[in-house]
Amino acid sequence: MGGRLCDDSGTSLRFRIGIALAVVAFAGTASAASAPTIRLYGLVFPAHGNPEPMSLARLDPSTLAPVGQPTLLGQFIGFAVLSPDARRVAVVEPRSAVIRLYEDVALRSRLVLGSGDEQVRDVVWTSPDRFVAIVQRMSRPYARYVRARYAVGVDAARGRVLFRTRFGQRLALMSTATSHGSAALLFESSNLLARHARLTVVSATGTVRSVTLRFGAVRTTRLLAAALAVDAGSSRAYVVLSGGRVAVIDLRTLRVAYHVVHPLPHESTATDWVTFRAARFGRHFLVVSGLIVGGEPRDRPAGIAVIDTRTWRGRLLDRSATGFGVVGDTVITSGKGITAYGEDGARRYHLIGSTTVSALAIIEGRGHAWIGPSRPFALGPPPPTQIVIFGPQSGVVFARANISGPVRVSLLDPAGY
Repeated sequence: MGGRLCDDSGTSLRFRIGIALAVVAFAGTASAASAPTIRLYGLVFPAHGNPEPMSLARLDPSTLAPVGQPTLLGQFIGFAVLSPDARRVAVVEPRSAVIRLYEDVALRSRLVLGSGDEQVRDVVWTSPDRFVAIVQRMSRPYARYVRARYAVGVDAARGRVLFRTRFGQRLALMSTATSHGSAALLFESSNLLARHARLTVVSATGTVRSVTLRFGAVRTTRLLAAALAVDAGSSRAYVVLSGGRVAVIDLRTLRVAYHVVHPLPHESTATDWVTFRAARFGRHFLVVSGLIVGGEPRDRPAGIAVIDTRTWRGRLLDRSATGFGVVGDTVITSGKGITAYGEDGARRYHLIGSTTVSALAIIEGRGHAWIGPSRPFALGPPPPTQIVIFGPQSGVVFARANISGPVRVSLLDPAGY
């Protein structure tokens, strides 16, 4: 999970990491006692009546039940982002430029990062104690366009602002990543047939640099999109552009090299393949997901594919999967069950047969697979469901949390919720 589709107002259209659950009756595996080293947090709120008072809570890693006394956030409809070391949470107050900083679940500071007509669009943790907030001022009265955008650096340990840099980027923010203390931001136009994207890098001192990325001559029939992955070890970013073109960017110099994936990793043409998500996999691979646009059925998942960055050849890893996660040299796919693959494409394990998995999240070194079809919870309480908690590299199932009742929980992750 992860990544977002947005319009120019910054409104999120794609779900953040985490999914709403109903929680009251929990049944964890007896042998899976709560590991004290695992820090798992969530937003806890009633399963019906929207909006309702929401709380920030520490969760038992085996049952996902709240542990200790949660901290009441009120009628919260903003968003929250966990630090990489799972010790701090940045909570963005709705439609504002205000961020509350929590350590564990205790409020430590409240920072105002902009004026009353500005709002925080996203938060990118660049280290365990520092993050960059993207603050925007929108057009009036309907907030359709970005009138000004700022990168605001924050020292979360001291609760103070380090810099506030304005930069002229009016495209929609689509995805983010970090590298050596800098934030990498991928922007795209809300025009679905736009011909370019833009990568912006915000340094630890507040310097902002940008480079334009071109989709190339091949025009996707209905939709252009891009997916961002960063190799933190080499300061290199990969932007997988729809149609099978990959831009490789040196984050230190912003020099760009383009490569064409051939053959494409599925039965499609360059005009059909639309990429939404990418991640670094092992030393020499990218793993990507997206859509095949057109044909029968009209739009269908493209499965999970792997691109070799030495040869730029693509291969299909899992045709039927719709989601994926990466841990080290292992790709975990979800769709009909959970399947893990190594760098050589060999299957390492498979869990829960052909059971439908509606969501997959890897948090604090554990996989969390939501069993059953997904459905919106806008009306009434969500149906009972089950979450399988497992080791993503070993395939060992630690617990099964049986979920039912009048309370929902959204897991927190450094990518958001």
